[in-house]
Amino acid sequence: MHLGTPVGFAVSLASDWELQVLEDSKLPLYWGHAEIVSLGEESDAFLRAIDEVYGTNLNPLKMQEKVSYIAVSLEGDPSQLEHASVKLKLFFESDTEDRDADFYLNIDVKDSSVQFREKDTDYRRGVVLSLLSSG
Repeated sequence: MHLGTPVGFAVSLASDWELQVLEDSKLPLYWGHAEIVSLGEESDAFLRAIDEVYGTNLNPLKMQEKVSYIAVSLEGDPSQLEHASVKLKLFFESDTEDRDADFYLNIDVKDSSVQFREKDTDYRRGVVLSLLSSG
């Protein structure tokens, strides 16, 4: 809910994730893809809420049907989502730097929750633009 209006979106995770273990870290990283999928009016309202909260003033009307992002799991194995929560960082890379987007999604199936979290204020415009429908 945002100011009394239902907001939401769906998340679709790829079925294959590539494990990467960094030499100087004990934490495994899993690389794959995630899609943010529109639920219709709730997703359009979510995008308008993000635009308002971020102060980007792009005044979006409609969210894209689905947007594909590169994803890395900073905690948890996305292929084992039904057993443990995951913390993902999502990336959207564009030909123009102001359209690049980075943000976090924390997914906990057991609690039926998804948290959309800001990574950096520099990506606010890019987050909104990545989700915005051009049609």
